[in-house]
Amino acid sequence: MDILDTKNLESSVILPFLDLPMLEADGRFRTEPSAVGKERTFGGRLVCEAQLAASQTVDEGFHPYSTCIQFLRPGDATQPTFYSVEALKNGRSFSIRIVRATQGENLICLAIVSFSRERPAAGRQQTIPQVPAPESLPTDAALRISPAISDPNVRRYLWGRAHPIEFRHIDLLQSIRERRGSLRVWFRAAPGFLNRDDPMSRAALLAYASDRYVMMTPILPHLDEEQKRSYFTATLEHSLWIHRDFAPGSWLLHEINAVTDGGSLTFLRGEIFSENGDHIASVAQEGMLTIKTT
Repeated sequence: MDILDTKNLESSVILPFLDLPMLEADGRFRTEPSAVGKERTFGGRLVCEAQLAASQTVDEGFHPYSTCIQFLRPGDATQPTFYSVEALKNGRSFSIRIVRATQGENLICLAIVSFSRERPAAGRQQTIPQVPAPESLPTDAALRISPAISDPNVRRYLWGRAHPIEFRHIDLLQSIRERRGSLRVWFRAAPGFLNRDDPMSRAALLAYASDRYVMMTPILPHLDEEQKRSYFTATLEHSLWIHRDFAPGSWLLHEINAVTDGGSLTFLRGEIFSENGDHIASVAQEGMLTIKTT
């Protein structure tokens, strides 16, 4: 639930990302605040932590293949979040969990996380788009000081908050405007993001990163048209389907497409691929997108 107001975006200090939600009681987990200062909780963090909490309640050998989350209220990044995990199914091949995330008395989101044991498959998959290799692209640190990205609105959308993930942007301002409603970005875990040798941690990386830049995709092409416009976005529903694992430390490509806007709603899809061409995951998201008039 990445909620942004380009006219009123406050900076904050990001705290270290936790290894795992801490078990407080049977089926109840806690995570610490993620920021100091006024900031709403990043939706990808909620998806990631809900999935991690559920992962600690299934038998060894089960891996998440689907996480679907409904955002009900904005989270407060300065407050701890509690995750209550309920077992819906414990089967030989599949397990399903409901996860409720609360802050105080407020239920902020509700997730269903599904797990399966790995089974042999035919291996058919979607083909990775032809894009530049991540090593050939400028780093985020280089882009931040680039005179080519001097527009403050664009800078706020691209770097409005810190994340424990490294990104390499394929589509910068000119190509974003040309593609109109499509965004492609490479990403990988930054040092210290969980344990990259653990499959659950690699699934958590997908959960976290799958929400980054999605709601920004329909906005970025229009920033030069009405510089005085201020957009309000809020993710309402987010789904991630994990098709296969990937090599620890590898770069991952997220291709995001804004499919349609209707009224105040926007629907987007994404596909995630690994460097070697494997189709790793699929993403779908619906959110609110409005232009502020005051």
